[in-house]
Amino acid sequence: MDIETARGISARIWCDPDYSHVEMDVKLAEEIAYKLLECAQQAVEADAVLDPVCRKCGDPLTTD
Repeated sequence: MDIETARGISARIWCDPDYSHVEMDVKLAEEIAYKLLECAQQAVEADAVLDPVCRKCGDPLTTD
């Protein structure tokens, strides 16, 4: 995920019917976007630890 995608996801919060009555807070939306990036990176790193693959060919790495 890149920052523009994260910003788009963040902005959609204010489009949700439950929150559409709330005025968008740009600083909060930006903070949410950066938190989304952080979480996405942590998920990628966790997945790499649980299911390591070769970065060149994509074959699973084994510990055998």
